[in-house]
Amino acid sequence: MWRSLVLLLLLTGCKELPDQTLLTEAADGPTEVAITPIPLAAPLDSRSAEISGLDWFGDWLILLPQYPENVADSLGTPRWFALHRDSLLRFIDAPPDTVLHAHPIPMEAPGLLDVVPGYEGFEALAIRDDSVFVALEGQDAEGMASFVLKGHLSEQQVTLDTSRVVRLAAQTTLTNFSNEALLLADSVLLAFYELNGTALNPTPRGQALRFDLTRHPDFGFPNLEYRVTDATRLDTTGHFWVVNYYYPGDEEVIVDDDALADQYGVGPTHEENDAVERLVEMRLLSNEVILAGTPPIQLELATGQDSRNWEGVARLGDRGLLLITDQYPTTTLAFVPFPEEADE
Repeated sequence: MWRSLVLLLLLTGCKELPDQTLLTEAADGPTEVAITPIPLAAPLDSRSAEISGLDWFGDWLILLPQYPENVADSLGTPRWFALHRDSLLRFIDAPPDTVLHAHPIPMEAPGLLDVVPGYEGFEALAIRDDSVFVALEGQDAEGMASFVLKGHLSEQQVTLDTSRVVRLAAQTTLTNFSNEALLLADSVLLAFYELNGTALNPTPRGQALRFDLTRHPDFGFPNLEYRVTDATRLDTTGHFWVVNYYYPGDEEVIVDDDALADQYGVGPTHEENDAVERLVEMRLLSNEVILAGTPPIQLELATGQDSRNWEGVARLGDRGLLLITDQYPTTTLAFVPFPEEADE
C-alpha cells in the first residue's frame, strides 16, 4: 500500500506525503491508543500496593488494594485510597512535574480472615451512594470461589459487614481464578468471572445478587477470550467497558482463535507481541450481557518491558478511561482517551 501511495504521489506531482499516522493505521491494522501514566506517591508507587479495583465515590476515585494490610498505616490499620477527580483532570490537561498523593481511607473488617477461607485478597469493587460491595478471592474444600461482602464507605473510613458473606462458585476448576469484576444495575449486583473463553467456559454467566446479598437469577454473558479483570459503571445507554487482557505466561488461557481479533484485526504492537491489552465495550440487557458490537480499544504495548497486568478500570466521563495495574511490572495508574479524542 505504501509503494502504491508513493507512486501515486509521483505521478500526480504532489510533493507532500499523506499523514504518516493514517498510513500506519491503514497498513498495520486498527488504531492503538497510547496510555498517559499518572505517577503516584508512596505507598502507591510500589508493586506491593497491588491495586485490583477502581470505582467512583462521588468525586473520589477509590483505589482498592488486593491486600489492604500490605499498605497499612503505622498502627497496622489496613487502608484503601482515593484520588479526587479534579486532581486527575488537572494532571491529564496539563501534566505537572509531580506525583499525585492519594487520600488514605482506613478499613474496618472484623474477623475477615475467619469468614473468607483461603483468603487471597480483594479482587473487585462496586459502589452505590455510600454502600460498597467487594469480592474477595478464596479457596475452601469445594474449590476456588469469590466471597462477596457489603459495607459502608465515607471519606474517613470503610467498614465491611463480615456477618454476611456470600460464596459464588468459580465457573472452572482452574486455581487462582475467580470473579474479578462487579457491576451494579438497578437493584442487582452482577459478578463477572475472570475466564469466559469458548474452550474454558463455553457458557459463561454473570452471577447475580440483590442488594441485600440474596441470590438473583444469573445473567447470560458472552464468550470472550483471555481474562476479564474489571468493569466500569453502566452509562445511560446500558453500555460499559471491561478490561480484557492476556499476560504472556498464563498458559491456561492461551487460545488459537480469538473471535474479537478475527473480526476487528490487531494493531501494530499487538501484531509483534504475545500480550493482549484491550478494553471491550459491552451492553447490559434485561437478563444478559452482550458485546456492544464496537471495535475494542487496543492499547499501544510497551516495548522492551514486561506486559502490564491491568486489574482496574473506571470511566472518566466522556474523556476516556482510567486504568491501573496490579503488580506487574509495577503499580501504574494511566489515562486512556477514547479513540475519537485520541485522534484529535
